[in-house]
Amino acid sequence: MSIKIKDTFFVLKIFIFIHLLYTETVSELLVTIITEGIFMAHAITKKNYTQEIINAPMPVILDVYAPWCGPCQFMKPIFEQLEKELNTKIIFATLNVEEDRELSIELGISSIPAFIFFNQGSLVAKEVGSMSHDEFITKIKKHFNI
Repeated sequence: MSIKIKDTFFVLKIFIFIHLLYTETVSELLVTIITEGIFMAHAITKKNYTQEIINAPMPVILDVYAPWCGPCQFMKPIFEQLEKELNTKIIFATLNVEEDRELSIELGISSIPAFIFFNQGSLVAKEVGSMSHDEFITKIKKHFNI
């Protein structure tokens, strides 16, 4: 993965701080980390696109969304669940079209939610619209031969 160690520690510190605000003990925090893990899709921008997507060491699924998009919000928990299930095989990333219109235009995005599948730096497929967890798994198997 290409997350820098200092960024990972920063995210972990924030997670610990927030968790401790809502729980009473550090042991509860450790149980949460061990049982649920800490999963966070990479936020993609024009600046980090080459490093995070093109030079990625594993296949990548890029979720292209907007915060105001209802179907995008429907897909968010499904995408997060898939990341938990497949994070050792696939990198999960997100692109907010409101924050980086230029990159979304370069990627040919005309509808959201859109899911772009990359393997070895090449665009393999685009899927548009919401889908169930099982439908998404079927598409992953189809596009990545997993």
